[in-house]
Amino acid sequence: MTRRFFFACVSLLLLSLSGMPAMAGNFSVAGIDNDDEAYAFLNGLQTALKANDRLAIAGMLAKGLHVYRDGKLDSKTAQAAMARFDEVFDPYVMAVVLCQTPGGLWANWRGISIGRGTVWFGLELQVSRKAYDAAPQKYPSSDRRYWKMKVLTINMGRYAEEQSARCP
Repeated sequence: MTRRFFFACVSLLLLSLSGMPAMAGNFSVAGIDNDDEAYAFLNGLQTALKANDRLAIAGMLAKGLHVYRDGKLDSKTAQAAMARFDEVFDPYVMAVVLCQTPGGLWANWRGISIGRGTVWFGLELQVSRKAYDAAPQKYPSSDRRYWKMKVLTINMGRYAEEQSARCP
């Protein structure tokens, strides 16, 4: 009976760990093998937001950017988000991004999280899905000709407001 209990505990531990985010500074689960690349992206996003450099910010957004308001899909393109820039990058989202430290970033299969999921960034494929599906080996995630670091998701509304309250 002791042996069964031990194996049951180990099994539960392994199952729980499979859904946990990667430790801070380990972004390989999101396809990023170079942590400095993630830190540089965060720094660039923070710099662009501080300077209100909308052109730079637009270049950092994924074409298929998903913006959610209180858990409901609000827009599905970077162009739609930029058309409502002040609404999407409201004071709460801005505060969460600007107070994020590189050491506080964490990752899972969705990408790298700013805050506790207020903003997600990661790799976006720069060739058509059809071309990739036909020959995925031609487009390794380590080749930045085909994959670029982009903001993938923004969660605005009550969630961002709660997260911003944790900022100094």
